[in-house]
Amino acid sequence: MKTAIIGLPMTGKTSLFTILTGVAQETRAGSLSVRTGIAKVPDARVDALAGLFDPPKITFATVEYLDCPSISKESLRDPAFLAGLKVADAFAHVLRVFEDDTVPHEHGSVDPVRDLGDVDTELILSDLMVIEKRLERLEKDRKKQKTPELDAEFELLEKAKAMLESDQPLRNLELNVEDEKRIRGFGFLSQKPMLCVLNLGESDAANLHAREEAFRAGPLAGRKQTEVTGICGKIEAELAELPQAEQRDYLASYGLGDSGLITHIRERARPVILEENVIVVGKGSIHDGKMAVVLIVSRGDAHVGDLAAILVERVPAQVALIFESAVSFVSVQGHATV
Repeated sequence: MKTAIIGLPMTGKTSLFTILTGVAQETRAGSLSVRTGIAKVPDARVDALAGLFDPPKITFATVEYLDCPSISKESLRDPAFLAGLKVADAFAHVLRVFEDDTVPHEHGSVDPVRDLGDVDTELILSDLMVIEKRLERLEKDRKKQKTPELDAEFELLEKAKAMLESDQPLRNLELNVEDEKRIRGFGFLSQKPMLCVLNLGESDAANLHAREEAFRAGPLAGRKQTEVTGICGKIEAELAELPQAEQRDYLASYGLGDSGLITHIRERARPVILEENVIVVGKGSIHDGKMAVVLIVSRGDAHVGDLAAILVERVPAQVALIFESAVSFVSVQGHATV
């Protein structure tokens, strides 16, 4: 999964990218190039399974991040910059909440709600330009030859255009399966799932989750495919320099139980289709020599039992169900029930 880190200047985008991926910062003044990096997804359940099965190799899930230059009218006109955004599966929009007189804001004041609206507007306008150009072409093509497919695409884009003109992102657009196929190739920016990353100051660290909830219930209320997570960039940068044994005590000194970045990358790596819930945690001699296959699922996931049965049929396996809410699990041989 590719997640593009976007936002206005001086919000902490590149610092977040560096902490997540370990890719060193570099001078980018005037550059519209997009950098890529990989982040490993920490998971206590995988650690617990490794202790149980003692596998020769552990491969954690990963998330690919794109470090994008600041969003603006100018940058969104650059073909290379647009191409970098279009290949992303989702956006992580870094919103500045921290106050720091030494780091000027381009609008002169800190207002994350205003900044969220500004970036959304730019994404909407970019999509609107694409739709208007395509509708012009469709008008000409439909005069030469009318087909049901051209008519369906025209109606869909007219519907999308109306939504954009009402200042709503295409994430809010209701699509059936056929319309989803028709619109997928455009790579519309305002249609991509959005994670708002609140970059708070040290003084707000203890209230991180309260700030998240306030944002979720306020500016994000009713928004589809949009979520929020909070981090404190300065604390995360210092945390990254500490040995792992000292990190929990450091977080506790700020009233935090876990790193905001760990929460962030777990959210980005959350499986979106059932097949991605399969993890092979051991290979070789396990009990009677069978391979250990683990399904990590949410309670209520559909067809988990069917998938387990297919796995057992195709490979000799010990199948276990690991619920996201717990590390403890029940191992079943030959079949699985939820």
